[in-house]
Amino acid sequence: MVNADTVTEGQIVTLTCSTTCTLTGSPAFIWYRNGSPLSLTNQKHLFTASPEVSGSYICAVKGYEHLPSLAVALNVKYAPKDTSVSVSPSDEILEGSSVTLTCSSDANPPVQRYTWFKKTGAVSSWRGSGQSLTVANILSKDSGQYYCKAQNQQGAQNSTAVTIDVQYAPKNTSISVSPSGEIEEGSSVTLTCSSDANPPVQSYTWFKKNETIWQTGSGQSLNMSNFTSWNGGQYYCESRNTHGAQNSTGLTVIYAAMTMNKEGSLYILAGTSVCAALVIVIVGIVWRRRSISTKEEILDTEANPSVYANVSEMTVNGAAVEEKPSLKEEAQSSKVEKPHFQNQEEVLYSNIQKKLPQCEDDVQYASVQFLPSNAAPGSQIPTAEDVIYSTVAKQST
Repeated sequence: MVNADTVTEGQIVTLTCSTTCTLTGSPAFIWYRNGSPLSLTNQKHLFTASPEVSGSYICAVKGYEHLPSLAVALNVKYAPKDTSVSVSPSDEILEGSSVTLTCSSDANPPVQRYTWFKKTGAVSSWRGSGQSLTVANILSKDSGQYYCKAQNQQGAQNSTAVTIDVQYAPKNTSISVSPSGEIEEGSSVTLTCSSDANPPVQSYTWFKKNETIWQTGSGQSLNMSNFTSWNGGQYYCESRNTHGAQNSTGLTVIYAAMTMNKEGSLYILAGTSVCAALVIVIVGIVWRRRSISTKEEILDTEANPSVYANVSEMTVNGAAVEEKPSLKEEAQSSKVEKPHFQNQEEVLYSNIQKKLPQCEDDVQYASVQFLPSNAAPGSQIPTAEDVIYSTVAKQST
């Protein structure tokens, strides 16, 4: 007879075959599992409990096979193993469709609880319970890795993770421009199209919209190396993959006339400042020289007070000029009063010569010449009769 109890996987199990018959010698024994003979002849059958050895065991003495023992069921209990997840549908999963995940596991006793998790990096979040998990209207955010946990009285096991890849047509399509703001003539401009899609966008197409719409290029970026006023306008892009296409909203690229950039403005400001400083320095030098020249003239006048001229109270109207002699020997300056003209076109010529170092009786002449008021420009100088001489006497020493 076989002596065995229900065991747990990993335990050591001993089956012993015994008989009430009187046998001589050392009889041989035959063992059967689930009706199939085993290659054993010993009275005892020793092994490690595992799911594979579970079953119905009987034994008999060789030669007396017709007198077998009663059957003993060996029930090896074990925690879930070979836990796995299947996905339906098994091919492409499109956004908005229904998806079912099913958990399977080998366990004794059978699995008592199934739990579902979604794995994001090293963090797992609970998504549901039950042998199956159904997502009726799956979204792109539902993409990720899923696994289940099978549990019974003997223990638990997690399945390997399966990846749910939710595919969808392009969305959130938009355009960015570099540089941003108003674009100056002659500068380089790049428009870039961005879109969220799975599988990734396979083609980008660019369009310009004014009064009509026409294709301006392809590729994720549209480059304009020499921007002109013609390039200004509204642009949009189309992104496309195997599941569909989407157009971006229009982006208006604004053209601006050539303006001075910041660096150029700084250069001009610096140049202006330098020029202003130079002008101030030059004006200062000129003013200083003129001041020095004026001082020198004053000093020269004080050092040579021998020549004076005093011409005053002259009227010009075609009449004689009244000479009012002034022989003030103590005068220290020369004064010439501007004659009063009835006509601004009349011209007064004055010729005053500096006294030469001659004798005391020398006389200096100042000739004053007039042009008639009706004389035409470029007329000849009047004759000697029209010339009035004024004598300036030298101061007696």
